[in-house]
Amino acid sequence: MKCYKKRTIFDFFKYSDCKKCKYYNEDSEMHIGNVSIYLYYLRKCNHIIIDLDYLFSFSKEVKLFLKDSILNNDKIIPLILEKEVILNNFNLIECLFSFEIDIHILII
Repeated sequence: MKCYKKRTIFDFFKYSDCKKCKYYNEDSEMHIGNVSIYLYYLRKCNHIIIDLDYLFSFSKEVKLFLKDSILNNDKIIPLILEKEVILNNFNLIECLFSFEIDIHILII
């Protein structure tokens, strides 16, 4: 696995945990007024290259995300977006606030 952290011979027997890495993307939630935004990251580390077809086919997170969005379709807005789309289009988020229901975003 290619990682940002450079390993040496002295780190050979140490267990490396990705959750301590500063590039690890954790799921998060934000509450702004009456609207809650939930961000779910499909790839926890963007440095590791994984085929998207594999992620959508066998990921438990995607199955849970789709199941929750079907069961709660009148209470949430489910979106599947790339990280760059969110960073470049704040107008999209502003338009979604006008619906005043929770927003669940699965970031690829």
